[in-house]
Amino acid sequence: MSAPRPPVEVLFVGHEATRTGAPLMFLYFLRWLRRHTDLTFEIVLLEGGPLADDFRAVAPTVVLSDLRRHPASAALTRAHLGRPAALARAALARRALAHLRDVPVVYCNSVISLRMVHLLGEKPPVVVSHVHELMGALEMPNSDSDRERLRTLPDEIVVASDLVGDYLVDRHGIDRARLSRHYEFIEVDAFLDAVPPTSGDLRAELGIPADAAVVGAMGVTEARKGPDLFLSLASAFRRRDLGRPVHFVWVGARPDTEETRWIEHDVDKAGLDDVVHVLPPQAVPAPWFQLFDVFALTSREDPFPLVCLESSLLGTPIVCFDNTGMAEFAGAGECGFVVPYRDVEAMADQVEALLRDDGLRSAVGERAAQRVRDRHDVLVAAPALWADLQRWAGQARG
Repeated sequence: MSAPRPPVEVLFVGHEATRTGAPLMFLYFLRWLRRHTDLTFEIVLLEGGPLADDFRAVAPTVVLSDLRRHPASAALTRAHLGRPAALARAALARRALAHLRDVPVVYCNSVISLRMVHLLGEKPPVVVSHVHELMGALEMPNSDSDRERLRTLPDEIVVASDLVGDYLVDRHGIDRARLSRHYEFIEVDAFLDAVPPTSGDLRAELGIPADAAVVGAMGVTEARKGPDLFLSLASAFRRRDLGRPVHFVWVGARPDTEETRWIEHDVDKAGLDDVVHVLPPQAVPAPWFQLFDVFALTSREDPFPLVCLESSLLGTPIVCFDNTGMAEFAGAGECGFVVPYRDVEAMADQVEALLRDDGLRSAVGERAAQRVRDRHDVLVAAPALWADLQRWAGQARG
């Protein structure tokens, strides 16, 4: 007879298992908890993705979207005949989560993840919402219910940067006393282990000359990330002479999406085919960061992107607009450079200055790499988040 499972102390909820910032940092934190604490926890993901098995390797994991294909799904749908299919799915989800109804702490790793809380029945004693989102998620059509959940459900709110905290207070009336700021972090050692000694093979693969400078970016090609502004940056360099070619590489364009097709259309019509390279997401992105001389963050908004930490860890300076959380990392030229929002020419000026001055690029890059090690390594940052989580769990125990 098997021993009963110990009670779940914290339920962690994520919205998906993609190779994007919020799910990746969530995974890094959970791995750290598994390795460094005796916390008993389980995981629920609203949607799956390529990292689903990585989450399962950390703790028992339920992927709610997989329940649609569960053998019991058809029976439940028949039982709810005449009602919306969503009722059948909710009933199946409640059955899968029945053992978690009395969990004292639910930690939701995004605003969207708060949608799961009602499936547990009564509100748990403590609900934590880790907010990585800004306007792009919270002020779009059909986001009213998510905003209302954020205002009413969480007892504690973790924000990914001061930018996010100010946004929640100023735009949504969230009490600042409910906020705790924990900057994003990465697994420094694991990332460095995946970096090759040189980027020569990738240059050859893309047809980039050995003497060319490379300006890089990484992310999906949705409007929020500003891939069109990245192309405008590439166009700006057509009017500049650095005495050597400058190539532009965007990694993360999902194939066969409308956004990617428009980017490829613009590259062709603007005559940038010879210097712009649009690549799909990479399972191991570290080698591509090694290719970049400068990282250009052209996002219209971005709370605190992990790709900039990864770039900085390799000593590659970032240039970003002043509307992103990375401005808090970069400072005034200390660990990167900040230019006015949407001022592509100002960004081009700063990128050009870095490409012309190896000493400046190296000095800024070294400071940035050290800051990532000192403040944004999971081994440094996760213990602080764990300390807050322990305090909140203590509130649940009364």
